[in-house]
Amino acid sequence: MCWNAVKSISNQSRGQTIRDYTRQQAEHNFYIIKSLQLYRAYKFIGDDSVKYTKFNIQCWRKFDRSNLILLAFGFFSIFVINIFLIFLPLDTDSVIYYTFDFMSLKQGDDSWGPMSNALVYMQSNHQGNIYDNIFFEQNIKFQYPLTSLLLMCLLNLVFRQYIDLYILLNLLSFTSVIVTIIFVLKIFRFNLKKNHSSTNISTYLILIIYCLTFYPLIKAYTLGQIQTIINCLLTMAFWYWLIDRKKFAGILVGAVVLFKPNYLIIILWGFLRKNRCFYIYAMLTIAIGTLISVILFGIDNNIRYLEVIEYISRHGEGFYPNQSINGLLNRLFFNGNNLFFDENSFAPYHPLIYLGTIISSMLIIALGLFYPIRYKFAGNAFDFAIIMITATVASPIAWEHHYGILLSIYAYLSSYLMQKLDLNRKYLLLLAISYILTSNFFKITNIFAHYILLNVLQSYLLMGVIILMAETYILGRTQTTGTAPSTG
Repeated sequence: MCWNAVKSISNQSRGQTIRDYTRQQAEHNFYIIKSLQLYRAYKFIGDDSVKYTKFNIQCWRKFDRSNLILLAFGFFSIFVINIFLIFLPLDTDSVIYYTFDFMSLKQGDDSWGPMSNALVYMQSNHQGNIYDNIFFEQNIKFQYPLTSLLLMCLLNLVFRQYIDLYILLNLLSFTSVIVTIIFVLKIFRFNLKKNHSSTNISTYLILIIYCLTFYPLIKAYTLGQIQTIINCLLTMAFWYWLIDRKKFAGILVGAVVLFKPNYLIIILWGFLRKNRCFYIYAMLTIAIGTLISVILFGIDNNIRYLEVIEYISRHGEGFYPNQSINGLLNRLFFNGNNLFFDENSFAPYHPLIYLGTIISSMLIIALGLFYPIRYKFAGNAFDFAIIMITATVASPIAWEHHYGILLSIYAYLSSYLMQKLDLNRKYLLLLAISYILTSNFFKITNIFAHYILLNVLQSYLLMGVIILMAETYILGRTQTTGTAPSTG
């Protein structure tokens, strides 16, 4: 009886042991099968998945390093330099003051005043040509074509009963600065995204601080300048060129020409690059705007603007914010006002200055149009950046706030160079020097205004622009040849 009981228990234990062993064996076989399936899947996919994972890790490391560089350089360029300028015991100024003015919506009427006078004149029972009356007789510096008034006409037509025109223009220019910043962020992200890198919120915050302390961009707003809209349109055009939306880029450039005809050089550039879509839509935009202007203001008033262009090119401005070759030459020859702005006159005509302006403008334009063709990077992003700078710096009058377009170029070049930090150290350093010169307001250089040759230092922003332009030429050429910029 006992033996039977023991035997029964033994059989049950052995059966349980067999079942446990069978279950363990089944689980073991299951994991083996799954491992084989995963191995086959891995072999099917190949090693690319592992490489991609490693690449992502490397991109994040690069991104962290880039973020640190942006933060460190921003701290030096924005805070250290400007704190030094603020506490100097001299009549100095700082971009920080203008940033605060922008944040508090403080704005002048540098463009809006003359444009409003012109619009009132055209809407009155006037006699004679508008430029004869306002520009040559009253000496009001309305330096724009009549097509520039179409925007104010539209705003007056739609919103006149609801809001004051000056308030509306203030909001429009503020919005233009914000939109410019948004597209600068998109341009910076373009190269990173193209190289499978990414950005996060900290990067965007750092870049926004850069934008809000970029002197030409913010200065345009605080002056009450139509240049805020032009900077915005050109930044957008650069973005649409990058993403191969040439039609929209052409429309935007055409709209810019309606405000500032010197940007016609960009359309000529598009024609030489044989980008039919770009220059046709640009010319169509200009044709529509010009036709409306002729209908509203008359053909004689529109054509008379050519005499204004000729007059400005012969005289120019000596006031130190004119960061062009013409401004540099006027200051070198002590021709015209250097330290204060005369609202009613330009620099006196000087034949050597006029000759120097014409020759330098022709050389700059010829270089911008034909050098990229010669070295086979015509039509790419570097080429577009070059022609935007060219159209600005070749003009007889290129105020500080005209260089707000540079912000988009800095965004593109910095993100391009940061992809290969070790190879591009020299070019990053040059870019940093250029940025410091163009993004800050070094009013302290005015102490050299009355010293021959030393007053060249007042053209510090122009120097920064020349460095940036030269670097863009070099990078465009090296990108085409497929070689990294040399650090030697």
